[in-house]
Amino acid sequence: MSIRTAAIEGETGEQSVVDRIIVTLRQGVAEGTLAPGQRLVEVDLTRRFGVSRGPVREALRRLVAEGLLSLEHNKGIAVRQMSRKEIADLYKIREVLEGLAAKLAAAIDNKDRKSTLKDLRTKMLTASTSSDWHNYFDLNQLSHALIAQMSDNPQLLQMIRQLDVHFFRLPFRRLLAPKISVMHSGLDSAIEAVLKGDGEKAQAAMAAHVRVVAEATNSMPDSYFSVA
Repeated sequence: MSIRTAAIEGETGEQSVVDRIIVTLRQGVAEGTLAPGQRLVEVDLTRRFGVSRGPVREALRRLVAEGLLSLEHNKGIAVRQMSRKEIADLYKIREVLEGLAAKLAAAIDNKDRKSTLKDLRTKMLTASTSSDWHNYFDLNQLSHALIAQMSDNPQLLQMIRQLDVHFFRLPFRRLLAPKISVMHSGLDSAIEAVLKGDGEKAQAAMAAHVRVVAEATNSMPDSYFSVA
């Protein structure tokens, strides 16, 4: 979905308008309609969303604060392009957070959520063996999100969500598609441990999975990363 040119309708209050702008811009970054380094001009956004400058400014301010956008002197606001080191540093954080989430999720016997996770696991296997990389990464993202929710730790869930947008961009997915089989093996092991209630194994498997994805990401072309 690209950024909508029509006015945002059916919203009540400035806060809900701000939230909707944030969600739409995040989706634009994730889907590649907003490319790394692309400038976001305030007046253009007010026209596209059919709102005043206030909500647009607040949405941009929040996205800069969470690191999705960058504010550069004399250049304005743009979609943030990250360096190899910045990405590597985020993966180190993600390794710890998602490993902990898997451990906590394994300890909680929520039959409905485990059933959903089991179903996602089956669908991911099918997608990974049929080279359906777009569907695979959608299912992968849902699996990671569900495990984070299963941890029953709202603070941990929020931290993981703030990192997600950096790792699930469409160009990022496309470049990693050839490595699906290697990446899937580790995630599948983590899911199996969560389903069996083995917290220690779930944590170790998830951490190892994140490290494998980090290595795959680091092998991507220089053009994906900023020079800084």
